Amino acid sequence: ITPKDRSLILDQSKNNGGFCRGDSGAPVIGEVYGEPYILGVNSASIGIVPQKECHLFSLVMDAQYFGFWI
Repeated sequence: ITPKDRSLILDQSKNNGGFCRGDSGAPVIGEVYGEPYILGVNSASIGIVPQKECHLFSLVMDAQYFGFWI
């Protein structure tokens, strides 16, 4: 995950799958000091290629910045 303004770009290319069309609003959960932590909320796929849609990049809204609103 790399920071970009108030959003994160999630690289899903190294996994077997990730967020796909229709997954907006799903939490992005990571591990912080061995505990699950909501890092963000899935917003959109980036660079959609039909066969690789779930294996490229997703735009994720930063939960820390938008936590007050969530």
